[in-house]
Amino acid sequence: MTQNNAAMKKQILKHLEAGKAKLAWLEAKVLDEKKIQKLRDEFEKSKQKMADLKDKFNAYEEKAVQYIELNPKKALAMATAAGVLAGALWGSTGKTAAKKKK
Repeated sequence: MTQNNAAMKKQILKHLEAGKAKLAWLEAKVLDEKKIQKLRDEFEKSKQKMADLKDKFNAYEEKAVQYIELNPKKALAMATAAGVLAGALWGSTGKTAAKKKK
């Protein structure tokens, strides 16, 4: 029994050492300053792109609101036409609720 326990202990220690080595390798990869700086740079670029897109969206939204305020009937007609078109496209795909139940 003691021989079996010694073999198990040796095997466990071997696996622990291998795990420790893998953790050290991973830590070195994660804590690599060049990679950290690259991630920071990419994050800043993404933040800037999001800010630019938000500005563009706000500008388009403002234009749309102005158009609706100046031409409410035309805007309603365009929204209705868009709804009808979307409904027609949805219906043409054959994925209506009535057909799914059959």
